Amino acid sequence: MCSYGPYESDLAPGPVCSRCYYKHRKSPAPCAGCAAIRILVGRTAAGTGLCATCCDHEDAAARCRLCTAPADLRPDGLCPHCSLTDQLRHLLADDAGIVPAHLQPLLSVLIDAANPCPVLDWVRRSPSAHLLAQLVRQPGSLTHEALDALPQNAPTSYIRGLLVTAGILAKRDENPARLERWVTRTLARLLSHQTNIIRPFAQWHTVRDARRRSARGRYTVSAGKGDANNIRCAQQLLAWLDTHELQLSTLKQSDPDLWTATHPSKASTIISFIRWARSRRLVTGLDIHYPPSQYPATFQPEDAHHEQLRGSLTDTTLPLDIRSPAP
Repeated sequence: MCSYGPYESDLAPGPVCSRCYYKHRKSPAPCAGCAAIRILVGRTAAGTGLCATCCDHEDAAARCRLCTAPADLRPDGLCPHCSLTDQLRHLLADDAGIVPAHLQPLLSVLIDAANPCPVLDWVRRSPSAHLLAQLVRQPGSLTHEALDALPQNAPTSYIRGLLVTAGILAKRDENPARLERWVTRTLARLLSHQTNIIRPFAQWHTVRDARRRSARGRYTVSAGKGDANNIRCAQQLLAWLDTHELQLSTLKQSDPDLWTATHPSKASTIISFIRWARSRRLVTGLDIHYPPSQYPATFQPEDAHHEQLRGSLTDTTLPLDIRSPAP
């Protein structure tokens, strides 16, 4: 219950308490009286917040030294909106102190925020704001290609989204782009003879197909993870072939069958690579065995199973290829 506050108000049934005041100071909100984004220091009869001006407090005389509007002044003597404008111009300005024309849309997007206070905190504390300050001073750094070369972390992702929102960067589907970056990193770690096989499968087949699906609006995050898993599975198969001193071009049916038997979770994942390798004539004579879509739900009774086994030994009417040789 609010029982004490730094500001008394005739409009409120009781002033806000100290805890509420310091909470409101960190997160200004629209005042119920003037609708301005202010620190709410009092309450109306309905319990909604009021700023110092609407509470007729002595701090209501505080005015911004630029726009002269009553406001909760920052340490620089400016209201939050004017202070934000000043700091953003400093953040985005070039060596001559001028915001370049191509960054004006970004300046407008940030200045037009409904509540400037969170943006002020972002400019002062956020790693993405510090990254933006570095990028704007590097020619050619505000492109998708330049951002792709940076560590793909939260600040980079936030800056990319901010530039797209401002219209500085064209909007693109990040799912295939994320796959392309992963493929580039993966290929750099492979042995040269593995790269000669994985590169065309990954770049010319998988990534190209991802782009086509993205153009149709059907490429999701899970699809990207599935494609990456197909490439990873192909890499694991080639590593297994190296361990057993086998060549992809001389594979027999028993070789991939043995690999899938020892890697049952990869049985369906490797199909994409085997199908691609057959179409490029990198392997011949291999059949693709699709794993069952689900496990059997019903089972044969044990007596009937034994009867069939006896029949395979004694029934001469059965075809020879399914009969068991007599002991």
